[in-house]
Amino acid sequence: MHVKTSIITNNNLCRSFALVIMCLISGSLAASPSQDQMISALMNQSIEKKISVSRTISSLLNRYPELSDKILSLAISNYPNKYRQIIRGALRSDPNYADEIIALAINHQVATITDIVKTAIKAEPAYADEIVINAASAELTKKQEILKEALKTMPSMSNSILHRMLNEYPSEFDQTLHNTFATLPRRVRSLLDYLFVNFPQQQTQIMAVAIQSTQPEQINTIVKSAMAAGIDEKTIIDTAIAAGVKEEQLTVQSRS
Repeated sequence: MHVKTSIITNNNLCRSFALVIMCLISGSLAASPSQDQMISALMNQSIEKKISVSRTISSLLNRYPELSDKILSLAISNYPNKYRQIIRGALRSDPNYADEIIALAINHQVATITDIVKTAIKAEPAYADEIVINAASAELTKKQEILKEALKTMPSMSNSILHRMLNEYPSEFDQTLHNTFATLPRRVRSLLDYLFVNFPQQQTQIMAVAIQSTQPEQINTIVKSAMAAGIDEKTIIDTAIAAGVKEEQLTVQSRS
């Protein structure tokens, strides 16, 4: 009985969608205010039928992508407290909506930038790096906060997130590395292995920042990663000493 009722509700919703959009396309409701009113009414009707905001937004975007800007703008304006569901619905419909929905959420001040980023990444983890860059470009002064929140939310995507940030903001290379190592101390070895391969011209710089950003007990891990990357022993020792490591400590660590 529940399945039958659900099917009937979905069919009715689809008919409502079709009827409204036919009116919009036919030109009988060509004025922008009328379009906004009808889309808003359609959202209200769907939600009143106990269909979630996320599902409503996703369905509207899937069926009528040509109206995506109006759908997303009205959704955020009409339901700011439901921003998490709106973000999820938009990204599950198409991850390419990340730029638009993040900008709208920020402009409407529905939540902190870090909460917006966390919500978006949880909705579409595979696009975490794109979400971070979109958010950072919208809030340039908070890009390091955005980075840290993204790394905590989805540490498994740390390599791609870090890579994009380093490429997009090379002037903040050291700060981005520092925040990454400090946020994910248990992933220092895997991060270094990745960085040494992908940024070979900055190997000593990477090593120095890693030493300065982690606890002393991590020195051995850092040295081993540097040696595995093919950095010669003299360079490793000189870099470590310049970064503040005592020579006798480094000798014991590197030989252990």
